[in-house]
Amino acid sequence: MVLHPPQGRVTEVADDTSPVLGGNLDASGNDISDIGNLNLVDKTRVAISSGVITVTQVYHSVDGESDTNDILVTINGGTAGDLLIFRPDDDAATITVADTGNIILAGDADFAMSDIADMMTLIYDGTNWIELSRSSNHA
Repeated sequence: MVLHPPQGRVTEVADDTSPVLGGNLDASGNDISDIGNLNLVDKTRVAISSGVITVTQVYHSVDGESDTNDILVTINGGTAGDLLIFRPDDDAATITVADTGNIILAGDADFAMSDIADMMTLIYDGTNWIELSRSSNHA
């Protein structure tokens, strides 16, 4: 018996000039290199609740509880090796990221993000979110 793929299906990956992945990519222990462009999913808004946010993807905007100034002390979610990039949801509230809970910041220095252009990047080690970079871009 011979099975034929439905019309329009690619039977050889090498024949597909624009593949779309619907799940996790397993490179079988090999490196992925020479990436010409990497585009993240658009940010989603997460609101601080009692000092905590739960992340669900790489890029988020963070809002204070009840749209007010707030302090972020714990980040839930993530798998070891995950990156997190976030910024304030708007200019109306200052979000202070605290070097406490499961957040480890460079120089043990809290970071007050008061402008929509302020950014922070962290990596998760399986226990803690560790700062890779911060950008204070307000005037």
